[in-house]
Amino acid sequence: MSIVGADEVDLNRNHISWVSPLGRALMKATGGDRVVLQAPGGKTYLTVLEVYYERISVEPFQEPLGAEASAERPHPAHQPDDG
Repeated sequence: MSIVGADEVDLNRNHISWVSPLGRALMKATGGDRVVLQAPGGKTYLTVLEVYYERISVEPFQEPLGAEASAERPHPAHQPDDG
């Protein structure tokens, strides 16, 4: 499982958000720690087996199709006066 930013969540890849209940429980844990998960169904106690940091692959940002057409253009009334 990887703890990631809220905009990088991908449950199919086991990437959970750091603001999720599980992410918050594990954020400062190290191997051997026992943490409490405050879940909607009640408390669960977990033992952390191992913690390591690694780079995870993410898809590069791409603007959605049509985004360039919706870019704001300056209104003529807001153009600088040349004269």
